[in-house]
Amino acid sequence: MQEISVDLIVEGQQVEQIVKSGISDDPLCPVVNATQDKLDLQAFCISDDWQNVKDGDGFPDSYGKDNSSFENIYIFCEHVNQPMFVKLSNGLQLIIVLAIILLMLGLGVTMEPRKILKFAKKPVGATIATLVQFLLMPVVAFGLGKLFKMDEIKMMTMIVLGCCPGGTLSNFMALLLRGDMNLSILMTSASTLVGVVAIPVMIKALSSFVIDPCTDLTVDTVAIVKPLVLTLFPCAIGMIIKKYCKGNIIQKTGFKAVSKTGSHSELSKRLSGRQKINST
Repeated sequence: MQEISVDLIVEGQQVEQIVKSGISDDPLCPVVNATQDKLDLQAFCISDDWQNVKDGDGFPDSYGKDNSSFENIYIFCEHVNQPMFVKLSNGLQLIIVLAIILLMLGLGVTMEPRKILKFAKKPVGATIATLVQFLLMPVVAFGLGKLFKMDEIKMMTMIVLGCCPGGTLSNFMALLLRGDMNLSILMTSASTLVGVVAIPVMIKALSSFVIDPCTDLTVDTVAIVKPLVLTLFPCAIGMIIKKYCKGNIIQKTGFKAVSKTGSHSELSKRLSGRQKINST
């Protein structure tokens, strides 16, 4: 069975192996050795044949290769298959995880469990966001891929991106735009939990128009739940810090100071009021 890992950077997070495609068990489908195929491709990348054609526009007819795969092979040989790429990828992933934890810890300080429960009892916003995420966005991504006549791999990338929940970047943008962090975290949690079921369903439904019948798809559930864990745990710690620390809590992560008893908007009003008094 052939397996193809799809590694993407989704809103600052690396989603590893969220989709694996393989040859179906149907006896009419060809049997492919994925390990041998990868070894053959790696050998081709260091061969004189690749060095002779990599600066061209495609494969010569004598190579017997499909020119539609030239761009993907070029990316693999010249970028993905390089030792430095692996080191940079691992280092970037570590930095992103640490940044997410620090960011979510700071956001947790601005949240109030009472308001989260209030939104949870009437989940209008979370419901609308979830419907848009798993009905509208995948269809729009699929339509854009068709509009720009993307090949199979790019189409699958667009579908996966369209099906992925907003993640922690949406919480960060809500903070910058002075939105309600309690509602933002609730919407992120709801879309991620629904995504455990909705992402596989939407990916399989839309990919059936792109890939051949012999290709089978499975979705890694752990890769979907992982961002939720990175969101909720640091936020919970931030709320605990807010509850048990006395006085004002200062976030030294590039954001403005957050009052223990007030929100960003309330703090801004107090500051603007003081400025008016000083100006008079």
